[in-house]
Amino acid sequence: MLQQGLGDAIAQRVEKVPAYDLRRGLLTAAYGAAAVGYFTHMTLGEGGTWAEAKEKISKDFLPTFGAEVVIWPPLQTLNFKVVPVRYHLLFVNMVTIVDSTFMSWAASTDDWYHILFPALKKASAEPAALEKSQ
Repeated sequence: MLQQGLGDAIAQRVEKVPAYDLRRGLLTAAYGAAAVGYFTHMTLGEGGTWAEAKEKISKDFLPTFGAEVVIWPPLQTLNFKVVPVRYHLLFVNMVTIVDSTFMSWAASTDDWYHILFPALKKASAEPAALEKSQ
């Protein structure tokens, strides 16, 4: 949430908005809570508990947010640089279908980032193995 609010504050400064638009800043910051809400909603909707939802958020929010941050800016750059204006919405809608599928899969799959990136699991296991051997 804080990232989105801070990002909007910078955007308003770049846009030379005469006075900081607090409503806009709060709405933008609330967008950051949507991903947390998504994991909560999906976990509870699948019959999970509040504790399981909290665990899912603490475990998967940052990797999922990181994946979204890595994917969306290049896609939107491509959209605005290459895709004709009349197809912008179609392009975003098509990518959103894939993104929604990914979000659903990430919400329902434990340790999804290690499935996609097995080298991360191996790399994170190596320091633990070194500690045990010492």
